Amino acid sequence: MTKAEALKHDRVRELILQSLSTNYPTPVDSVVLRRHLGNFGHPITAEDLTAYVAYLEEKELVKSEKRGVGIVLVKITARGLDVLDDRVNEVGVGE
Repeated sequence: MTKAEALKHDRVRELILQSLSTNYPTPVDSVVLRRHLGNFGHPITAEDLTAYVAYLEEKELVKSEKRGVGIVLVKITARGLDVLDDRVNEVGVGE
């Protein structure tokens, strides 16, 4: 992976956290989250979003919950908010 690709992934992860933070503590439907990212110039596939959410979930920055067929709700955790507020430094998110 090139440095430019790594920076892009870091930025998208940060945008996901920022998008989720505006609705905290309410979860956001993954379809809405994808649209929001597209509005910020980062359109991604459902598969890519699943990978980003899995990465953030492993770092305990988000939680996801499957509800029915094709419905995934994602919410930011308190730790994810701390990362956005620069209280916690997390490699792989932001710049």
